[in-house]
Amino acid sequence: MPRPFNIIIAGEGGQGVLSMAKIMAIAAWSSGKTSVYVPYFSTEKRGGLSMSYARIGDAPIPYPKFAKADLWVALSQRAVGRIFDYLDDRTVAIVNSTLVTDTSRIAKWNPERVD
Repeated sequence: MPRPFNIIIAGEGGQGVLSMAKIMAIAAWSSGKTSVYVPYFSTEKRGGLSMSYARIGDAPIPYPKFAKADLWVALSQRAVGRIFDYLDDRTVAIVNSTLVTDTSRIAKWNPERVD
């Protein structure tokens, strides 16, 4: 059985971090895949970070947590440090080029920069 596809998204409160992972999970579910969505938030209203996780697979997903991501999205500079440990050699990294100005720490992953 192939393992699920693991997604982590992080950024500042109000950037749509939770919505993005939820939409991905719902789209996967709607297309016949199994999916799990886990939002993580607490202090985002006071300038804290928001994170969300999604797992998508072909078989039931027994546990929503994962150690390494297949898709890693950082929407702010602080998010890079917060979710850095989820990077793996095979991870695809995407960053918000407007708010993530220093990609030296993640240069190995050749992050895709989007506006």
